[in-house]
Amino acid sequence: DADLVSTSEDDIKSPLCPEHGESMKFYCGSCNKAICGDCVLLGDHREHKDVQLIQAIVDEKKRCVAEAMDALNDVFIAKLEGVRAAVDNVSAQLTRKVENVYKEIDEAGDKVKAMVDAHAQQLKQEVDDLSQVRHKLLNKQLHELDSDLDASRNAVAFHQKVEAVKSANCEALLPLLLALETRVSSLLCTCIEERPAHHTRLLFKAGKDADIAVKTKEALGTVFTCQASARISKIEGNIRRTVQPGVSTTVIIRGKDTHGDVLTTGGDAISLKCVSEASLVTSITDRRDGSYEIVITPPSTAEYKVKIFINGEKMPEDLHLSCVQHTGLWSFDPHKHHSAIKFGIGNSTASVKGSSGSWCSVYGNRPMKDGQHEWKLRTNEIEHGRSFNFVFGVSWDVPSPSYADDRYNAAYAWHVNGTVFSRDGVKESSAMKGKGRDTFGFLLDCDKATLTVTNLRTKEHARFSNLPSRVYFAYACILESGNQLRSVFIEH
Repeated sequence: DADLVSTSEDDIKSPLCPEHGESMKFYCGSCNKAICGDCVLLGDHREHKDVQLIQAIVDEKKRCVAEAMDALNDVFIAKLEGVRAAVDNVSAQLTRKVENVYKEIDEAGDKVKAMVDAHAQQLKQEVDDLSQVRHKLLNKQLHELDSDLDASRNAVAFHQKVEAVKSANCEALLPLLLALETRVSSLLCTCIEERPAHHTRLLFKAGKDADIAVKTKEALGTVFTCQASARISKIEGNIRRTVQPGVSTTVIIRGKDTHGDVLTTGGDAISLKCVSEASLVTSITDRRDGSYEIVITPPSTAEYKVKIFINGEKMPEDLHLSCVQHTGLWSFDPHKHHSAIKFGIGNSTASVKGSSGSWCSVYGNRPMKDGQHEWKLRTNEIEHGRSFNFVFGVSWDVPSPSYADDRYNAAYAWHVNGTVFSRDGVKESSAMKGKGRDTFGFLLDCDKATLTVTNLRTKEHARFSNLPSRVYFAYACILESGNQLRSVFIEH
């Protein structure tokens, strides 16, 4: 910043080409240097394609710098000044708050007379220590803001100086403009943090047993700061969520202090850390009522684990996000099914009723190749006492259903009595059971070759891995036995 402001007019004047003695009116992007016309036609740069007139580059950089300077003047500096004024105001509020706490301590101390004078002085010292720590933090913030303001103002001053130079040489001006542009861009990328307001939340809690001399310290009271405890504060709602890429999910943090009391004011420092490989787009809003709104937008399909910190302390529970790409509206394929199966509601229902004891297979009409896919199936009443009635899962061959016994066209399957079917070396975890009208959620990860099936009523799930890396189709198989109607419904 000091180099920019101290630049003189002589520094901006044009030098001559050291090889040809000509004015350097061109710029070679391949070599990142100014060159003359002879360098372009006769020198080492004649084969280089990225050669432009310096004047054109300077004009473009002037335009870019002018736009950046407008943003710096109109937004950045104004925001810095506003935040600095807010921090200055917080510092003054803290001073007044300390005075109020002194008064409350004195009033409590007068009630117990000389018996608690020593402890009252000790409490004041605690207030002094707390206020010194907070003043130190505020002074540090003021110093950082002053540094950013000085850097911004220096950039503005240098820009004005450059604009005032009428005889500026483009060859000398270009590197300065490049440096200025880099510096201004760096400044504009600086994150201006909202300064926490919890520094002023300094309170005095008077004791209830001031007449008991044995409990002098407890009776007089304690000095404490009213801020949220990460250990006691709660995440409202489900900590395990399924979202789609680019779709935001909102998390509410309800602040509680160390006594378990719900806070009614904000000002706590909330931060996040994503421990997954992929990054997250997040925003945090202090609602000023003791709660904080966190909006998280996963950019792509992945599993995200988010740690939440309050005032630097980690909350006990982490947030888990499964970002999946829904398969969209698909239906059973009426061309690839057992003849006994009947369809309804736009081919989203597959039903069978009979007593032949045959398996009736049906496939989805949409192939799944890449990424993650999610869908749900719901069953009707299941006849108890049978070995099995439904088989769910995926097929990874070209769909051509098997119409009898247990040949499921290499389908990787799971059914409601807990037995697991697998083909071609597929590995399965522990199985689970279901009952009539249960809804099952399916999460297929084509990239990892895994399928997770969850009973949405019991929350139990089974996970299957090592699926062949092919094109997958949703799959269902219904046992045709007895006179009870058995149906599978797609839920969108």
